[in-house]
Amino acid sequence: FDLANKIKEPMTGRAFEFLLLPLSLPEVNLVFPDLDEPGLLSLMKFGSYPAVVAAETMDEKLFAIRNIATNYLYKDVFVFEDIRNPKVFEDLLKMLALQVGAMVSVNELAQGLSVTRTTVNRYLRLLEQAFIIKRVYSFSNNPRTELKKAFKVFFLDVGVRNALVDIVSPMATRGDRGAILENFFVAERIKKGVLEIFPPEIMFWRTRTGVEIDVIEKNGHEIFAYECKWKGEITVPPAFKTAYPKAHFESITTENIVSHFVKK
Repeated sequence: FDLANKIKEPMTGRAFEFLLLPLSLPEVNLVFPDLDEPGLLSLMKFGSYPAVVAAETMDEKLFAIRNIATNYLYKDVFVFEDIRNPKVFEDLLKMLALQVGAMVSVNELAQGLSVTRTTVNRYLRLLEQAFIIKRVYSFSNNPRTELKKAFKVFFLDVGVRNALVDIVSPMATRGDRGAILENFFVAERIKKGVLEIFPPEIMFWRTRTGVEIDVIEKNGHEIFAYECKWKGEITVPPAFKTAYPKAHFESITTENIVSHFVKK
């Protein structure tokens, strides 16, 4: 933005904050306008940090994402946030990476790490403040039938998530590829949202009987629902359609996710 030409009065005491997240699909498309399936799978595997996207070989991508994951996740956060138990912090990150797309229990995390709920909540807050993860809460207009306080955790860069779990296995054969697609889609919706003055809140929907919608966005009175599946179309669950008949529903797959964000 050319702020110097647009701002005519002194701006003493004011500040503009800019949030720079990893590259979005539209930004990648500016450099790679014909993004094919191998290119998409590479983004879903190695992530969208500029150094990773610009790397030309797989070895260079591996080096770049591992360098980002270790130096940024551990070194910088440890130094600036006074993490007293680095091993617990690292184990928490790996546990969160393994639970992408699933509901997270602070009690279970605390028990698995042998620490208090207070410690887990503090580390989760630090990870969000460092823009490493994003907590996504459940959407509910009817607490009697829908979960209200549950949450999931997604990584703002899926390459960082994979570096904590498995950065080597091919995407096509991975057992967690559905969770990776969901994480990738949520991260892209977050990137899209930060460009808006009033970004919509990203949530998920789940009934007490287990019926679920991966992503919910509420924009004013409008509700947008997205269900992620690696291949093939998904129809809107009848329970959701009954509860929210005016909601917009879209099935997201590897075949349409690029066109969802990149309008030709």
